[in-house]
Amino acid sequence: MKRYEDAIKCYDKVIEMDPNHANAWYNKAKAFRDMGQSRLDKANEDRTRAAKLINESLTFFDIANECYNKGDAISKIQDKKH
Repeated sequence: MKRYEDAIKCYDKVIEMDPNHANAWYNKAKAFRDMGQSRLDKANEDRTRAAKLINESLTFFDIANECYNKGDAISKIQDKKH
């Protein structure tokens, strides 16, 4: 549905309640990646704003990587417990 900001807010609420919820971190990362890709798609369509949109998308991809890394770290800790 491309409601990335809403999805991220929902994942933030889940993470606030349970910071060790690996799937919430992964899904938040996916939402940021999808939002970044959306900006890149817009950059391809709108050459006058391309540089700004590309920079925004790179920021979203960086945040997504941080979320993926957090989810991976949590998953490894949880795997060791089981």
